[in-house]
Amino acid sequence: MLTVLLPAFSESEGVEVSLSYRRSDAYEQGLTERIGEICTFYPVSLPEVADLEARIRARLSGRAMKPIRGLVIGLMHILPIRQVFQLYDLAPLRKVFSRVQPDIVHINNGGFPGAGSANAAALASHLAGVRSTVYVVNNIAYGHASPLRWAGFPIDRLVARWTGRFVTGSGVAAERLCAVLRLKHSRVEVIPNAIAPREPDESKGETRRRLGIGAEETLIACVARLEKRKGHRVLVEAAAIARPVRGANPVTILVEGDGPERESIEAAIARFRGEVTVRMISPERNIWNLLQASDAIVLPSLDREDFPNVVLEAMSMSKAVIASRVGGVPEQVIDGTTGIIVPPGNVLALAKAIEKLTSEKALLRELGRNGRLHYERQFAPEAAIRRYMNLYRSLIAVSGELAASSGFKES
Repeated sequence: MLTVLLPAFSESEGVEVSLSYRRSDAYEQGLTERIGEICTFYPVSLPEVADLEARIRARLSGRAMKPIRGLVIGLMHILPIRQVFQLYDLAPLRKVFSRVQPDIVHINNGGFPGAGSANAAALASHLAGVRSTVYVVNNIAYGHASPLRWAGFPIDRLVARWTGRFVTGSGVAAERLCAVLRLKHSRVEVIPNAIAPREPDESKGETRRRLGIGAEETLIACVARLEKRKGHRVLVEAAAIARPVRGANPVTILVEGDGPERESIEAAIARFRGEVTVRMISPERNIWNLLQASDAIVLPSLDREDFPNVVLEAMSMSKAVIASRVGGVPEQVIDGTTGIIVPPGNVLALAKAIEKLTSEKALLRELGRNGRLHYERQFAPEAAIRRYMNLYRSLIAVSGELAASSGFKES
């Protein structure tokens, strides 16, 4: 979303934008490639507990060290180590906000609690005297039922109290966030995510030839991080029992991505074989090449899914979508109109959806066309930009500014 919002805000009259972020070479490279130098950047060196956990995993690697590794990492989550990191982050973030003196601080977090630095930013914004803080939560919030979340409760309460408005991409995520943080519904705004399509740098034929896919072959792509919650095992089992109609074109499912479940998924592919071919490929340099080359996209997620970008990307490319009924996905995909929604973890239902789309080419094309129209109406950048600008103006108005005429600064 930031790659959609930042360029638009930077070009808006009377709006001054700056971007603060946790310093890292990879993030800065991505910024340069995606948005260039369109605003003032304030990189901040912030330690993250995830970095410490990664070092512990590396130091205590190997099967023999697994019990000790599990114990140490478990203690890290139970003890308030994460919260110590957040309090440490307060000072440098407050320094940036005091220097910039924005009217609004917009925080973008991958979930809740998500990155500890995001919660630290919410607290630092309040302590720096910023008028309004907008906190975007891009996934389903974790509650406090687990002992692993108990230590975070006090800071969560402060974040809830000191944040002016929360934003989620779906109504499901909004309901969950209200329950976890005990928020009134009026304090959570639902603004669906938007994506700006990027151009492929290969032709459809070039990509298919590179990936070993025939011109007449039906190609379904699964683009997702290789984690258990993404449901790749369910997809492999569904592909093994799917039976496209006799005479249909050959069907291949390509699994693209990286993550901890790669070996497990490869083993499942070797074990479960059927009429539908499933292959894993390395992460694509330009994912838009794969989307263009595909006939449909499948996302068999099991849990912890809110408003996945790949669904929007697929619809923007006029591709039909098969996806699980989890999180905000049903708010993206109109079942039977832009794609097919299946129960999460239901191998048979997923197999039937694969059979239907690969056997009915006319339906496949119709769903893709409908998906493109749905994207243009609901998820194109202009819609999200308008909704965020309206939110910002309303917050400025509450702060005593004239929303219609006064400019503002955002960080």
